[in-house]
Amino acid sequence: MTDLIKKEAKSQRWIRNVFISLFIANILILIGKDDWVNQFQKPLHYLDMLVTFISVYIILEFIDRVNLFLNNKFEWTNDTFKRIINQLLFAIIVPALLSILITYIQWEFIWHQDLLEDNYFKYEFFPQFLLILIINLFFVVENLLKKEMASEKEKNVSLAPIIGRKGSKKIPVKFSNVSCIQLKQGIVFLITFEGEEFLLSENLDHFEKTLPSSHFFRVNRQLIINREACKSFTSGTNGKVNVIIFPAFDTIQVSQKRAANFRSWINS
Repeated sequence: MTDLIKKEAKSQRWIRNVFISLFIANILILIGKDDWVNQFQKPLHYLDMLVTFISVYIILEFIDRVNLFLNNKFEWTNDTFKRIINQLLFAIIVPALLSILITYIQWEFIWHQDLLEDNYFKYEFFPQFLLILIINLFFVVENLLKKEMASEKEKNVSLAPIIGRKGSKKIPVKFSNVSCIQLKQGIVFLITFEGEEFLLSENLDHFEKTLPSSHFFRVNRQLIINREACKSFTSGTNGKVNVIIFPAFDTIQVSQKRAANFRSWINS
């Protein structure tokens, strides 16, 4: 279920980036031209449109991927200085250099023009750089708004107790008393801070989506832990994280793929 959600989100980002690139490409082509309607009757307009769209999409997709990486690696609230430095370097300067390279290839091999002779850096580069700044601002604001909406949603949600089973009895357990939820031999168990175990009917994907992410984190395919259950954690081998959880005092290993998200979550 989680993989399906990730695929849907990736598809939505792709569609969004295509539409934004088409819109920007149209604006860039039509700027400075008086008769917009007649432009669509010229075959050369569509070649120009295709080339500009591809160029814009490459830059937009690159900035989008950089921002997704930085969102997981450096939160604006927790790692502000590191985020600003990395944002400037990888989401602004590198795309600006990439833009120069793409424009050079486009002008040299398609339009057969010289960047310096046609005053590219005097007239064309600044609008491109400004566009890169606007795209970055869009992605940053989008991320902050999503974080804010998710936070407000968690605050406003009144969580019902989790219904666990012990023998023939069904027992409600408050989520604040849940140490972890674990998959063992195909069966999902809820473990409380008192060390009691209850059988659960739902799978881990269900609880990953319904429990507040501010308090619970899925460390691997078999385990979701409560923040209060984390007694200590240390860096493991190959970028992994070793976490000792209460009350079992077992050592849980967070994979390299989830380690950055775990550190961000535990420090938030």
